[in-house]
Amino acid sequence: MTVDVPENTRPHRPPRLLRAAAIALAGLLLLWLLAWLALPPLLKSLVETQASQALGRPVTLERVSIRPWAMDLAIERLRIGAAPGAPSAEPLLEVARLRADLDAASLWQLAPVVAALEIEAPTLRLTRTAEGRYDIDDLIARLAAPSPAPQPEQGPARFALHNLRLSGGSVHFDDRPTGRIHQLGELTLTLPFLSTLPSQVEIEVAPRLAFVLDGARFDSQAQGRPFAPHRRTQASFSLTQLDLAPWLGHWPAALPVRLLGGRIGTELKLDFDAPAGAPPVVRLSGRVQAQALAFADRDGRALLGWNDLDIALRDVQPLARRLAFGAITLDGLTLDLARDAQGRLNLARLAVPDSAAPPAAPSPAASSASAPAAPAWQVSVEALALHDTRIGWQDATTQPAARLALERLSLETGALAWPMQQPARLKLEAALAAPARGTLAVEGQADPGAADLALKIDALGLEAFAPYLRPVLKPRLDGRLAAQARLRWQAGNAPALNIALERGELTALKLSTPDAPTATPPLATLERLEIEAGQIDLNARQAEIGRLRLQQPRTRLERDAQGRLNLADWLAAPPATPASAPAAVEPPTPGWSLRLGTLQIEDGRLGWRDLQPEDDVALEIERLQLGVQDLQWRGDRLAAPLRWQLAADLRGEGSTRRAGPSAPVIDAR
Repeated sequence: MTVDVPENTRPHRPPRLLRAAAIALAGLLLLWLLAWLALPPLLKSLVETQASQALGRPVTLERVSIRPWAMDLAIERLRIGAAPGAPSAEPLLEVARLRADLDAASLWQLAPVVAALEIEAPTLRLTRTAEGRYDIDDLIARLAAPSPAPQPEQGPARFALHNLRLSGGSVHFDDRPTGRIHQLGELTLTLPFLSTLPSQVEIEVAPRLAFVLDGARFDSQAQGRPFAPHRRTQASFSLTQLDLAPWLGHWPAALPVRLLGGRIGTELKLDFDAPAGAPPVVRLSGRVQAQALAFADRDGRALLGWNDLDIALRDVQPLARRLAFGAITLDGLTLDLARDAQGRLNLARLAVPDSAAPPAAPSPAASSASAPAAPAWQVSVEALALHDTRIGWQDATTQPAARLALERLSLETGALAWPMQQPARLKLEAALAAPARGTLAVEGQADPGAADLALKIDALGLEAFAPYLRPVLKPRLDGRLAAQARLRWQAGNAPALNIALERGELTALKLSTPDAPTATPPLATLERLEIEAGQIDLNARQAEIGRLRLQQPRTRLERDAQGRLNLADWLAAPPATPASAPAAVEPPTPGWSLRLGTLQIEDGRLGWRDLQPEDDVALEIERLQLGVQDLQWRGDRLAAPLRWQLAADLRGEGSTRRAGPSAPVIDAR
């Protein structure tokens, strides 16, 4: 049986909708096809034209490719040419390949969202043509020019950048004033994420930067949230032994010292924490090394240098003025100190500004009376060690100029802090260079207000200090000094300085006429002088010696026809006081008090010659033995009877007589 269905009741098929969908799809495919075929040459021409006009240099692109279905853009062989008229035709910048992958989130974020950005083998060529002049000065001037119409403040730009990677980069820097070429290669930069969009500011980013500069490798890694309200960043930096010699031409000429060379290396960790509404905190830790550094003053004279400096950073907070260091080790330090004829130290002259340098303008903080006072610096060091140090000293204020040097100096300290809360322990050992020779050792503890130090000197040559004795002693002094003492110093309202001399010894002492022939006999000699159990209080002007022993003293005394002793010729005349200068009125200075337990003179020899007309006498005293007990001297006189014993051989006019022993008592109070 057949049933007829009315035509108006049959299912309706919308052919128009299908046709519209097909047309839209075809249009989209055609748009993609047009974008794929037409946009690359259009974009290439637009970029080359607009960029060349903006930079004033030729900008070329070798190839531009677009994949609209993947929202992918690739540029190959991007070149920015050299400045017009430049001697080199090589491009300023050349990028082998640049690829950007846009994310569809850009449509609803209404801001560029880049899913990936890859920059392959960028090469930058820079040239310093003269002092302070570069071949990119024209670009800097164009980019720094103010815009014709100032734009209103709109805050940071909205963007999101994922997976930035720069690989195989290099920088060629031609420094023509110094004649050096610097190479930076193997440049790598990775940045997983960087965004200012509100929904993504809390995401952690972990960038990395690495390169090789003139053979020194640098690497860094970081992790942080740079756009979050509470910004936190942790970063690490490493640099392996960068040679500074190729960069000496860039050392600022206004500095008072000149760098002669050296190498530096670092292993640092940076912690940055900036809570919202609170001051930021910057912490540095790690290690800094500087090797073979050398400095000179403005005139090129050697000043300072060392072989190896190693500084451990524990918690360095420069913004809070707190510097906490671990161990600081310095090997092979060389310091040359000098004083000119006017008495000025070379280190003090470094603080004098160069006459050609303009005076520094006062900072606003310094000129504002209402600015809050900055907190005092706090510095701490766990330990300080100096090894194989040499300190040279030249003094042009003496005639002749004095020259001394400490060699093989080593210094070790315990924990140090400033401001100091407790005394610092120290141990120092050094040897003096010729002609002084000898050794020096110091051990104890000290702070800015007190010191307790044990001193030891062995075989120190006195001839090196002759220039300092010249103003008071005409003859040349030679001999060796050895001593063992303890020094105690106290500052404050009742300052005190005490020296406890356990043992002191002078050997082979000799006074001779300066510049005299070698065969000329000395003016006086002393085989040995020994001091035991000495106490000296400089503030109270008191001295106490347990035992003083002189072995084989030799000298000749002579009185001329005018009654002058030759001893007067040994002492230099004091400097004359100008007649116009008024006499200074000073309070009388109390004299010294001396107590000597025992004085012994053994095997002495004294020659006496009196040339006065009435007494022309020549006398020799040989095998002199003198003993003095309990000598007490206060001010200018004896404070107690003097007991002594004397024995000697007297020879004169061809005869010899033995005198002594005798034990008289002299009371000269």
